[in-house]
Amino acid sequence: MPQNNGYNLDVLRRFCVLLCLLSASAGCNKARPQAAGPTLKETTDWINDTYNPRPGEMTYKNHGINWKELKHATQDEQTTTLHIVNCVATIEEKQTPGFPMAAERVLVSDLETVNMADLDPSRIKTEITASEAYGMLCNDPNLNLNCNQADIGLHTRNDHRVIKSKRIDEYPKLTGADHRTVNEAMEDSAYLYVNDLEYLPRFVAALKREIELCGGKPSPF
Repeated sequence: MPQNNGYNLDVLRRFCVLLCLLSASAGCNKARPQAAGPTLKETTDWINDTYNPRPGEMTYKNHGINWKELKHATQDEQTTTLHIVNCVATIEEKQTPGFPMAAERVLVSDLETVNMADLDPSRIKTEITASEAYGMLCNDPNLNLNCNQADIGLHTRNDHRVIKSKRIDEYPKLTGADHRTVNEAMEDSAYLYVNDLEYLPRFVAALKREIELCGGKPSPF
């Protein structure tokens, strides 16, 4: 008596579907696997733990420092910190009082808040500078500069102004209402300092990974 191969195949398919439903270990209903690499938590923790000085550490371990020097004398010092929680980044820039460039105006705080999903992972721009040359850009090899720090620009997708900024400046020589100004705005870019060029490419790679895992996508053009 000939076998009914079509019927047998249909029974086999139904049996396989039943196994998939009953056993999670079968892997049939698993979500699409993420691309290989650090998880979002691992990436966020690495950025938070390496870019900022941990409690009790010396301030020189802060990677977010930018200096401007002239004739081996520091003229300006500015710092940036970065903290990310649930894909929302808080970036704060400050200027250290006491240096010549802070004599007339001191940047007390420039606090920016951005959702990492709003950033473009393909537009993380870096510029290498030389602290001893007053922060000059290192774009001319003939100048023989000691290039030892960098600026990182983070840009939003399609240049949307979705970065909330609150800037506080103080004027040491003024009093009364003119002593302090507060300005709030929506921006399309934010900036970070890095004072370690060996750390720079690792940090940029982590930022790109963070943006992508948070849902950030490149602009169409």
